[in-house]
Amino acid sequence: MNENAFLDRFELHEAEETRLYEMAKAEQWNATTDIDWTQPIRTSPKIDRDTALAWRRSTLSQFWYGEQAALAICAQLIPMVPDMSAKLYLSSQVIDEARHVEVFGRYLNLIGGPSALNPHLEGLLRTLLDATRPEEKLVGMQVLAEGLALDSFQDLKDATSDPLLHQILDKVTKDESRHMGFGILYLKRRLAKASSARRAEIGGALSGYARMIAEGARWSDPQLPPPPAHWDLKGAGESFGAHALRNLHGRLAQIGLSLAA
Repeated sequence: MNENAFLDRFELHEAEETRLYEMAKAEQWNATTDIDWTQPIRTSPKIDRDTALAWRRSTLSQFWYGEQAALAICAQLIPMVPDMSAKLYLSSQVIDEARHVEVFGRYLNLIGGPSALNPHLEGLLRTLLDATRPEEKLVGMQVLAEGLALDSFQDLKDATSDPLLHQILDKVTKDESRHMGFGILYLKRRLAKASSARRAEIGGALSGYARMIAEGARWSDPQLPPPPAHWDLKGAGESFGAHALRNLHGRLAQIGLSLAA
């Protein structure tokens, strides 16, 4: 059994992590009652509806699979971390991730169900699930993957013409911001005490995760119909990629890590 599974006293030493736990309790929402599921699914009148929904399914399916992995990884982390404040925060995140699995799954069912999982994303998620140390799980999930997801959610929320999807993304984005904040706080504290060899191990894992994400960004679902002629997928992808990379470098700098050149 993990040596951190049971603690012999109740102490909340980490004020910032405890503050995030209090925020998480105060900001809980219910996917059944706090989302207006009676709203019709809307797409842009400039795009064939079937094409628009196929592309939307593909994008949201990757989010949905990622949320399932986040749910399992957070549950794995609870007995691994050695302090009560982190355990309590992660318990609240398990509830958040379950809600995200639910809300994206319900929306996907309204537009035809989930589509294929990006195989490179699957490789990353399985690697994180199999990681045996909490730092690798946290830097991969809550700084790298959650950070990119947060940027994607925000971009999609700003662009979507669907009020239901906008409402979902607005609520999920607030949760994800808190999750990433915890990851940065926790890793900054843990890595400040880590040896140079241990930091090198985590950096090596991070570089491997980043390669899988880069490969995943180049994958396209072969079942998707051709995009509308006016969509500039390459330009939009390059613009988003540059924005996400700047954000990622900033987040990693906060915990004292960087991506290998």
